[in-house]
Amino acid sequence: MAFKILPIFGSKNEVKILELIKKHLSLIREANVEFLKVADAAFKKKFDLVLSGAKTIDDIEKQADLIKKEVEKELYGGAFLPATRSNLYTIIEREDQVCNQIQNVANMFIYLKKRKPNNEISEIFKKLVQEASSSINSLDKIAGSLLLENKKDISKEMEEMKRVEKNADLIQRRLFDELLLSNKKMDPISVDFFGNLGHSLSEICDEVKHTCDFVALVFILKQA
Repeated sequence: MAFKILPIFGSKNEVKILELIKKHLSLIREANVEFLKVADAAFKKKFDLVLSGAKTIDDIEKQADLIKKEVEKELYGGAFLPATRSNLYTIIEREDQVCNQIQNVANMFIYLKKRKPNNEISEIFKKLVQEASSSINSLDKIAGSLLLENKKDISKEMEEMKRVEKNADLIQRRLFDELLLSNKKMDPISVDFFGNLGHSLSEICDEVKHTCDFVALVFILKQA
């Protein structure tokens, strides 16, 4: 999406921070693209591609961390009102948690080489991947619109984000039903790993929701 810097934070220092947040969001978009590739490779049992894709996401996450540190340096070295400093820091911190969670899940996919899910669990994982990726797209739209384009009406985007997060929770529950309530035999280590992978995928949606909710709150407060 195209970014126009018409921010709710208007000072020169604040706009500089928003430029860095713009870069950070672009890295999350890159991570999402690679995340989908990693997941697809894992489901197709192409684990050489899983490894290389996870490495790419590791590199993206390192770049995101550098931007976060640059934001911290700018915030605590410049003249900001305490509330503004706190809000901008929380935004970049929450965004970075999303990037970290993408990295965590990508690295977990590597272990599907040894812990092979049955068809039902694989389909559940695929649905969770779709919801996780959709939530990341929502973050891009919502944070970009509110922080950088000053778009006031994002109700549709917020509703879609909440729908995705709720759906991911329901899918995760289906996974736990399959792991813990079905009569299919599965070794305890696999049950534990599949449960953690499903939870981590759903957690991407949760992190996105927390971030979007906070950005929306900051937007409302700045417009008041």
